Amino acid sequence: NEEKLMILNHKEAIRYLVNRIPQIGVNRETILTLHYLLAEALVDVEYLGKIRDHGVRIGRSTYIPFEDPRRLDLQ
Repeated sequence: NEEKLMILNHKEAIRYLVNRIPQIGVNRETILTLHYLLAEALVDVEYLGKIRDHGVRIGRSTYIPFEDPRRLDLQ
């Protein structure tokens, strides 16, 4: 189920951060890798680790993520 996948994905993302704290910074590669780890099996594979080009909604949440790809671009 989605909740279990979300928890497992967060576990992998935290493991990624903890194991790489000395060598990573807040940069495009780190953010996109975290997105890949957090979204795995929850979004279409073509969108994993990429800046999305469309709006999304999070089920059972009032939070509305940014929708403009230019606003999400990390360059």
